[in-house]
Amino acid sequence: MLNWKKNDRFLCIRIRNQQSEGKTVMEHVLHSDLFRIFPEGYILFAGHEQCVILNLTRESLQMPLIRHRLAPLCRDYCLYAGISSPVSDIRDLHLAYYQANVGLEQAFRLRGEKWIIAFSECVMEQILEQVMGKMF
Repeated sequence: MLNWKKNDRFLCIRIRNQQSEGKTVMEHVLHSDLFRIFPEGYILFAGHEQCVILNLTRESLQMPLIRHRLAPLCRDYCLYAGISSPVSDIRDLHLAYYQANVGLEQAFRLRGEKWIIAFSECVMEQILEQVMGKMF
């Protein structure tokens, strides 16, 4: 069992192949690699996308270390990744999932300039996009 508590701090990472559709065998190998580099994480595989939930209370992972672990996978498997900001309650995982998606979509928009984008790096652009969309 994970033995997570509802008030632990969590982080979400969403990972997807740079191509429109992944290769199933490669996705399963990636899934195993993610378990290897984040052994205490919870890793979901659905619809050609990997989702990693990390309990930051249980693991002393900081953003530089997370990026350091992800970078070789993104390079070797041609992946993009979006990383949420930490959330302070398990009930906020839906927010972390959304934030990770914003980072992931930004990586797809930039197409190759950056493989891994944290929500904190693109939050202002997201806010402006939402505001501009409502103005026009």
